[in-house]
Amino acid sequence: MSAKKLLQPLAAQLHASFSASGRPYAHQHIHQLLHAAIGSVSPEVDSQDNLPIQVCRDSDRQYNLYETIERAKKCLGLTDLQAVGVAEEVIEVLRAAGIGVNQVRLLLDPSFTSKTRKKAFKALCKNLDLNELGDRFVPKTATLAIAAGMAPPPKITWKDRFALAADFPIRGQSQLVEMVTRSECYLWVFPPTDHQATASASHDRYFGEQTHPSAEMGMGFTIIDSGSTRPKFPMLSKQPEETFIQYSLSAPMWFWRAQSNTWRLGNILRSKILDGAPWHNEPLSDVLPGGLKSLPRIYGCTTCQTLFVEKHSGYPDVPTQCQCGEASSTRDQNESPALNS
Repeated sequence: MSAKKLLQPLAAQLHASFSASGRPYAHQHIHQLLHAAIGSVSPEVDSQDNLPIQVCRDSDRQYNLYETIERAKKCLGLTDLQAVGVAEEVIEVLRAAGIGVNQVRLLLDPSFTSKTRKKAFKALCKNLDLNELGDRFVPKTATLAIAAGMAPPPKITWKDRFALAADFPIRGQSQLVEMVTRSECYLWVFPPTDHQATASASHDRYFGEQTHPSAEMGMGFTIIDSGSTRPKFPMLSKQPEETFIQYSLSAPMWFWRAQSNTWRLGNILRSKILDGAPWHNEPLSDVLPGGLKSLPRIYGCTTCQTLFVEKHSGYPDVPTQCQCGEASSTRDQNESPALNS
């Protein structure tokens, strides 16, 4: 969904609120205020850069109060006091809707040029500005902490992300390699940010007010299995046999702590999508219209403990063979015993 369509209901809501208060501001001016608050600068700039403005449920984002006040004074001709009230209402509506730039996608998505990425994060860093004197808030997201120089950037190539995601826990085998070897699984890149089960891929938090700052951030992908069939009414023996499909998802997290100053594998956040469950139906087609077959199959090698995917035109930079040199094209012919059992 485009930013304009996503913000249109909020603009209508604000227009109705302002009109009821005797302030019938034009929709175009309200859109200016919304973009100023988000940090995407303006509708014109957003249209040019096509930033990922989305409903982001798993990020503690900040909005640009100072710039919104200044834009309200300029566009609407308000006094300082009037502009503060309008700006606070705009930000309250955005915060309630959870709308902002998906900063994890902005950092990781190669479709954004380096120039666009730098310009966008420079604007987003202004969300930390408290006033014209340069006083600043502490970032609440890992991405802004990186952009502001408070944390180093992680290694973001697919090879580096897969290597870290497949890292060993304290003891035992890599959880993700074991998972994709045991079950048929798929790589889901930048899944929807507004769904509870998939929002973890864009998780974005920075804890800068601690004695020792830390941060955690999603790697921009989740791994989803092919689903398992479950009975809808297991306790009712007389009920006709009805089933639903439960999909299990795993999203690896980066974790950083100031003492070590190194990004490592943190949690692997688990979630489920219950397609057809009588108590909480979540059709997979609502969040993945193309179905699992629209995603690349992901594999793991238990010898070198690496992840790789089948060749797919939509993912040219993702590894398609393990470190042992086994290509994904031969994997289906030599499935592990776990899959054939």
